[in-house]
Amino acid sequence: MQLGMQLDFQGVLLLMWGATVPLIYYGFICDPNLRWIYWGVQSSLAIAASAFTLQPNFKDPSLKMLRALTFGGFACSSLVPIIHAIARYGWEVQMKRMGLVWVFATLAFNTVGATAYAFKFPEATFPRTFDIFGCSHQILHLAVICAGLTHMVGILQAFDFLHDNGNTCPQLA
Repeated sequence: MQLGMQLDFQGVLLLMWGATVPLIYYGFICDPNLRWIYWGVQSSLAIAASAFTLQPNFKDPSLKMLRALTFGGFACSSLVPIIHAIARYGWEVQMKRMGLVWVFATLAFNTVGATAYAFKFPEATFPRTFDIFGCSHQILHLAVICAGLTHMVGILQAFDFLHDNGNTCPQLA
């Protein structure tokens, strides 16, 4: 059980980190230095969170809130480069470069899944009704799948925009 839980935590962190890599790439396509800085910061935070989750007592039920804060904090850190890219290059440009509509849809799916899981909805509200099908853990996994697919659409949109429009960097155009 311990190994399975640790692998689950590592997988979640890897998925979260991996989702930021293309967003940073497309968001800072015109500024390689910032791109590398954000990649370094996100990678460092992912490694720190990973090391933290591997601690033997991290799985203790009394540390549920600390686990939530670890994953939630890392998720919030991925918003920093997105907000910075919007502030630096503007909303309209980043809507196309980063596929922001899809980024926000991804965020919504992940929030729904995490909230259902954190509050054990619906099984806490309707005891014995969702013991097999429709429980919070299943809702979480469905939401993560939807988030992953939504994220993929956004990255494909960003890829298409970059390759269809060539150089969109104002200082280099």
